[in-house]
Amino acid sequence: MATQENLWVIYQIQRLDGNLAAIERRRAALDDGTALGREVAARRQRIASLEEEQRQAGLAVRDAELELSSVEARIQRLDQVLYSGKVGNPKELQGYQDELASLRRRKDTLEEQVLTRMEESDAATDRLAAAREAEADATARWKAHVLAYRKEVAALDAEKQALVEQREAVRAQAEADLLRAYDAAARLRKPLVGRVEEDACGACGMALPGRMVKEYTTNPDAELTCPTCGAHLLWRVPPGEA
Repeated sequence: MATQENLWVIYQIQRLDGNLAAIERRRAALDDGTALGREVAARRQRIASLEEEQRQAGLAVRDAELELSSVEARIQRLDQVLYSGKVGNPKELQGYQDELASLRRRKDTLEEQVLTRMEESDAATDRLAAAREAEADATARWKAHVLAYRKEVAALDAEKQALVEQREAVRAQAEADLLRAYDAAARLRKPLVGRVEEDACGACGMALPGRMVKEYTTNPDAELTCPTCGAHLLWRVPPGEA
């Protein structure tokens, strides 16, 4: 029977299920840190790219320095040949002098290249250092966020478990036919019970006809349903219950 006492039990179950659904929504809406994790992954990829860039810049400096060293050694050997006085053939002497001039021009070019590539290497090192710092900051934010997320999930899960246990205890007190009707309505996402507040049905929010309010006043045990949504009307609750 849909007595007020039996409806009160169903209403408690309905309210607990509503609270459980709200917890599920809150849990589903939590940010698990996926976006921050992607940011960290992207920054780590950037670091890998910059490490390769720095390596290539270092190789470029080394190659330029090796070539410069080779040119300087060749210049030194030619200087020694020319200053030795052993070259008497004018044509051969001119050939050495032309080669020396060409090597000195090449040396000037290589010195500029070495400086340029050293600057590029330094810039690559700076970019890598900045990227590592940004990655460390992103990783710290990500870890802190995930930790907070896990704590919030644990708190919600604990709250949910407590409500589930409370709901099962209340379900054990429910009248069997009403409980079956409630479960069927719940599958359709429809409230079975509407608590009456300020002469309105709490299930749909619609005001109740004056005749229905008068009928309850005359017969407090009347089993009435909302003319708008069909919910069983709960007119009274135990003292002290909100």
